[in-house]
Amino acid sequence: MDSANKRQKKRKSGEGSLKSFNKTQRSHGKEYINNKKIKVNPKTKPTEDVICKCKYQCKDVPHSQKLKLFDQFYTLKDNVAQNSYLMGLLNVRPVKRRRNASREESHYGRSKSDKEYLSQDLNINRLYSAFKGDYPNSTVTYRFYYNIFKQKFPNLSFHHPRSDTCSTCDLLHMQCVTNPNDKDAKNKLALHHKKAQNAMKKMKEDHVSSQLPISDLCPGRKKFPLAVWKAVRSNITRKQKLIVWSDNCAGQNKNKMMLFLWIYLVANGYYQEINHKFLVSGHSFLSCDRDFAQIEKRKRLEKCEVPFDLLRLIATATPNNPFIVTMMDSEDFFDFKSVADRTLDTSKVQISKVRWIRITTDNPGIVSTKETFNEVEVWKPIRVFKKNINVQRIKNMNLPQLNCENHLTADKKKNIEAIIPSLKEENKRFFQTLLS
Repeated sequence: MDSANKRQKKRKSGEGSLKSFNKTQRSHGKEYINNKKIKVNPKTKPTEDVICKCKYQCKDVPHSQKLKLFDQFYTLKDNVAQNSYLMGLLNVRPVKRRRNASREESHYGRSKSDKEYLSQDLNINRLYSAFKGDYPNSTVTYRFYYNIFKQKFPNLSFHHPRSDTCSTCDLLHMQCVTNPNDKDAKNKLALHHKKAQNAMKKMKEDHVSSQLPISDLCPGRKKFPLAVWKAVRSNITRKQKLIVWSDNCAGQNKNKMMLFLWIYLVANGYYQEINHKFLVSGHSFLSCDRDFAQIEKRKRLEKCEVPFDLLRLIATATPNNPFIVTMMDSEDFFDFKSVADRTLDTSKVQISKVRWIRITTDNPGIVSTKETFNEVEVWKPIRVFKKNINVQRIKNMNLPQLNCENHLTADKKKNIEAIIPSLKEENKRFFQTLLS
């Protein structure tokens, strides 16, 4: 009977709790304890001193009226009633002048860059037209306006159309804009930026360390398994530790094939240790991306008909510092997917969540992972070899060649035959050989 009475008297969730008490105290302007366990002093009543200097002549409001408004507001039932009271005092007016030139921060490197961007819909010509619309009698010329913009606002530029933005940033930023009081969204956005900046910082530190004369680190960035294997066999370095930084693309970098290659290289003594680190999604700008941009820029100016045209375009994209182009022959292509499927079980790795992968000569079959770059986080060792697979079998394995036979469909052959007459004479033979 006593236990039944206790169950009936059980307090409802939040009813009479300390949190509810502090919420009420805050709404009534009284002393309370916030979520950080810090005491907040009560609201003080307005004094007779005139401290307001706004254009609405608040200084002319009698002190007695100020006290009355103070008491009426803080005697309202709760925060909802107070907000309703304030909303009733708002006076909605039509917009007299719209300004589209709102500024946004640079997406990358916010902590070190003061670069700001105007809307992608704007340019200097449109800004000048808006200026002339507001000041039709002005004698300011476009050239003078242009020079002032470039000289006085060197950190101001125009956004390019967004095609590869961070979805997490976009979502959290929109939540903060629509609800400025959403502290949870603000904290998540700040944490997301901090993780991205920390990853970029770690990548730069690795690059600097690898350049030291006594360093045994070899840096790499965003390379496919075949390209890595080709580079390793060419003896580009004798360093014993490899650090690879890449984005989170599952098809290129974050997959079982790449993991097998790292294990294969360590098992065969190419490296003593391999670390594969992944930047935060949406903030994975790598130095090679600048190279790709240069190539794409050049590609828009030239017409390429055959692969040799692409080779020449890439090699000459930056005349002052030309790229070294390595041709891949059919014998350079290996079937990493089939051997990875036969030898590895990566179901426990949860590679989509991993931020750092490490493989060492001590036990190449054990993959150590971290979900952050925090030194405090403990490494998580995971055995990835399937049953009856060991290091010796991986070491003695002959990598199977990839079948590079040409498989053109009838429709594709028909299309090629149609374009051959419009090609340069020296390029026609390539496609004729392809069709034979």
